[in-house]
Amino acid sequence: MKNSLATIHELRIESNWRIDNGKDSFVVPFPSTYPFTLVFHGQSKFEYGHYGIHLGQEDRLTFLGDPNQEIKAYFIDCRKDSPTKGKRLIYILNPSSEYCLCIPPGVAHAFDGLENIYTLNTYKLYLPSPDKWLNGETNWNIENDVINLPMDVSDDQLNFFEPNNCEASEVFYELIRAHQKENLPKIDSEYPFTEDLEFNDGSSARLMFRKTELKKNHFPDWEPIEGIQGLGWEKHLIYWSGDESGFIPFLDSSTFYVVDHGVESYTHDAFGIHLSQQDRLTFVGDPDQTVTLHLVDCRQDSPTKHQEIKIEFKPSPLRFLVIPTGVAHRFENLHKVFTINRPFIYSDDIEEYEPGNDVIDWDIANKSYPSYQVSSQPATEAFYKLQARSQQSLMSQPATHSTPIVIATVDNEGNDIKVAIRKNE
Repeated sequence: MKNSLATIHELRIESNWRIDNGKDSFVVPFPSTYPFTLVFHGQSKFEYGHYGIHLGQEDRLTFLGDPNQEIKAYFIDCRKDSPTKGKRLIYILNPSSEYCLCIPPGVAHAFDGLENIYTLNTYKLYLPSPDKWLNGETNWNIENDVINLPMDVSDDQLNFFEPNNCEASEVFYELIRAHQKENLPKIDSEYPFTEDLEFNDGSSARLMFRKTELKKNHFPDWEPIEGIQGLGWEKHLIYWSGDESGFIPFLDSSTFYVVDHGVESYTHDAFGIHLSQQDRLTFVGDPDQTVTLHLVDCRQDSPTKHQEIKIEFKPSPLRFLVIPTGVAHRFENLHKVFTINRPFIYSDDIEEYEPGNDVIDWDIANKSYPSYQVSSQPATEAFYKLQARSQQSLMSQPATHSTPIVIATVDNEGNDIKVAIRKNE
């Protein structure tokens, strides 16, 4: 499967670094504080209907969904100076958190069979060379980065482009983050379709067509869950692209990870309690699956201390669940569901924070619930950037262990300690 991608220069599949999470489940960390996008395609038959070409973006696509579903991908190399210029490829793939499909700037692409599939795009951005910008040799900007071609475009109708080749700096990603935070709430149209036109005098223009958007996210901005203070649902910002499809930009500056719960029956056999991590969970997958969540408030100073509640819900990309630090939680029926977690960290002593040891496992049968003092001091952006670099260093080596079980206990001198138990490969 991978070899056929060599038909087009630099079109490739890269493996995602994954940690064994039991059975056929995996944790997939993404060590980046940059924005990324979740694309949802609805349940009805989904076809793009046209090719899209980015000149300033490398798409890095992880497809989440039924591993037996087939996705048909179409590619044309529209790069002016590519050794595979004009080459076409049709490629069949299946959803998997194991790999990422990387599409270089200038390669036209389209997909069929994306219904019920969720695409995680951890894109890389590229800018024109400074000389071209200064000399007026490019009219590229981030707003008109996408060029569309009809699916039946013939070889003699193809235009070829010079994609951007200067990798964007951290500053540019911050500008993109700020721009999207400010402007996405104001958008009243769907994702645009573009068409390049050439006139008789030799000039050309790129037209952009937008359909007025009447759909809105029907969930409230914030929906508290009764029984535990600070627990609730928050809605996502959405850029709609169709009746059932759209783009969700994740614009916070913390690192994130995906938990692939596999297709075998998946239920937590213990409560998990984060002492420094506020989970912010987006659930995607089988929209008919009912997930059960049990929670206990284990915060020492909470007005709802030791309150127990149970909720049921179905996966939806339109909102995310906020679970405060110190609230014990365990899920039932998570198979066929993926969780995307871009958590916030709170700690009075951030240098002592260790992600692998932050969670405490608590036996379901033990009703003598603990209580913990949790911090309200948020981590800084500098911390998240350091965390990303640390994860990148760790991921340069093969994954050789599973997610840990962490038990709170007392040592021989009466001190409270946490013991992390990991299964090595």
